[in-house]
Amino acid sequence: MMGTYENIKDYAVIGNGRSAALISRKGSIDWLCWPRFDSPSLFGALLDDQKGGYWSIAPDCPYSVNRQYIENSMVLKTIFHCETGSASLIDCMPIQGKEVDCIIPEQQIIRIIECSKGFVPFQIMLKPAPSFGKASVKISRNSYGIKYNWNGRSVLFRSEIDLNENGKGLFTLKANQHASMTLSFVREGPAVIVPLGAFLKSIVDETIREWNRWSQKCRYAGAYKSEVVRSALVLKSLIYSPSGAIVAAPTTSLPEKLQSDLNWDYRYCWLRDASLTVRALYDIGYEQEAMAFASWLIHTTRLTRPELRVYYDVYGGLSGKEINIGWFKGYKNSRPVRVGNGARGQLQLDIYGEVIDAVGHIIESQKQTDHETESMILDFGIYICKNWDKPDEGIWEPRTGRFQHIHSKVTSYTGLNRLVQLQKRNLINKKNTEIFQKNLKMIRESVQKNGWNENESSYVQQCGSSVLDMNSLLLAYHNFEDPAGYRMLKTYEALKKKLYAGNGLFYRNEQSKVKKEGTFGICSFWAIEYLARGGGSIDDATRQFSALLAQANDVGLYSEEIEPQTLEFLGNFPQAFTHIGLINAAISIQERILRGN
Repeated sequence: MMGTYENIKDYAVIGNGRSAALISRKGSIDWLCWPRFDSPSLFGALLDDQKGGYWSIAPDCPYSVNRQYIENSMVLKTIFHCETGSASLIDCMPIQGKEVDCIIPEQQIIRIIECSKGFVPFQIMLKPAPSFGKASVKISRNSYGIKYNWNGRSVLFRSEIDLNENGKGLFTLKANQHASMTLSFVREGPAVIVPLGAFLKSIVDETIREWNRWSQKCRYAGAYKSEVVRSALVLKSLIYSPSGAIVAAPTTSLPEKLQSDLNWDYRYCWLRDASLTVRALYDIGYEQEAMAFASWLIHTTRLTRPELRVYYDVYGGLSGKEINIGWFKGYKNSRPVRVGNGARGQLQLDIYGEVIDAVGHIIESQKQTDHETESMILDFGIYICKNWDKPDEGIWEPRTGRFQHIHSKVTSYTGLNRLVQLQKRNLINKKNTEIFQKNLKMIRESVQKNGWNENESSYVQQCGSSVLDMNSLLLAYHNFEDPAGYRMLKTYEALKKKLYAGNGLFYRNEQSKVKKEGTFGICSFWAIEYLARGGGSIDDATRQFSALLAQANDVGLYSEEIEPQTLEFLGNFPQAFTHIGLINAAISIQERILRGN
């Protein structure tokens, strides 16, 4: 039995730079971790429809739905159409802007229902289930609202609608009537009592204005402006604003294959994902976010430098060991539900090159740096020189051991090359330049000799193997190979033959295709970027891009993977990696158009 789970594609996300909530087309908040991305869930029906908890608001009659984000914001509007009338539900996690002169709670969700035509009967169901459904909750009522208490923490529900002892409320709105409600998180001490009605509406309006102010900074001016801005908003919402860390996704354990164990916790800051995120944001005008991440990186890595961890929590600490939440059934019975990620002890050498490249990109653009940043990336360069030829787990984090991954060596090359170029431009000191250049030569010779398979006429996943992997296209992205050169043209031809699944979708490698996982979002965008950079015509790139844009859900979001037959989403959602791919592909297409070739 799969229970009453919604498709992943039917969710939207709201966020405020501290946490995020997933809301279904039926108006149900089925995922929320408070007070931060990697906290235990308060609403977890996404992973257990019986024990997980939820907060639903929907018509108490048959209805149809359309929805959208309000302007360029992360405030969601869901419009319900019934036989008797129409009404909208506005969902907002406030961000405090310049015009709201008040104290607001540490974390808050505002929900406002407005009837625009006729009348609509509604039902509310509020079922908090903190600590992944394990905490014992004590409920108390007073004149301010309903308070749910557990383990020294609580949430306060305030509303113009009364709920019964089971958390249920029934009411009807007529045209031009509205109802507002709010749920606020309280860590310790008394709750902040926020007025309802017009005051809540003013907070929502200011939150929309703040998102719009941020969106207007986007410098991308190509044909895909709305898609790029939406992806940038998703990435911004995944940045933990108090520290500058960037989480890979706000969810855990959404499966890469239904009813399998390919379920991982992505609510942490992966250095690879974060480095690619800040570079993508920087390239479209968001320097502040890039600088915040660089500052976080310096602080976070100080104790382990020159070694890096694969991922960190949002404050730069190491998360606990991976554990299984055995009492949760998992999304559509996809077990186990995991908290923490066993990849934390892996060796992934590509992250060193990615971090150097992202930070170096900022230095090169700004034509300056500081001593600590300079020292940090030079230390990482020496680490690469000592370790690039070692086997590692690589970008896809397999739990089957360490191998000689070509992608890890190419990104190591990229990191060293970035350092050498910075030194040539006198942007960092020239310490160890000869060592870097010597290792650059050795890496290039190793990849060209051991990464190319004559029988496959393609670059391959590992030294001496025959397995194809979409990350081979990144040799062109990293300027290791000319995208229009013989080897890259043949590599793309081989990848398309073996890994293309139609509708712009690619499997990430041959292993994932054999395991019948979904096609991988960022890999599909890598193919477009490769074509735009010179591996194909601009028509090829735009045609494939259009096919892939059509796979977004109704509010422009992507998950990690897409099932190629049903086109349903798989994996954690929304996925930063996929939205990074969209931005980079759009930039590459626009640059190709401007070059006119």
